[in-house]
Amino acid sequence: MIARFGPATFERGTSTARHLQFAYAPCILDVYFYPPQPGATPLGTYVDARSERGPPMDPVVCMSAQRERRVNPQKFLRQADGDAALPAH
Repeated sequence: MIARFGPATFERGTSTARHLQFAYAPCILDVYFYPPQPGATPLGTYVDARSERGPPMDPVVCMSAQRERRVNPQKFLRQADGDAALPAH
């Protein structure tokens, strides 16, 4: 995940689970890892995504935007109000 989206902006873990958050424009992506069986390596089991303003959004769209931001960071520019990211033209 980190290789794909960059460093997590938030990370929390327990003895059996891990939560990584990628809060980069234009959306916030939360990925939850749980082991498929006790003692196994945790796998990305649940994904949640929302826009910067808070409404839910399609996780696949957010993952694509996060990946694109990582590969081409100049494509996303902040509006003057700093509230949303827009593709550069």
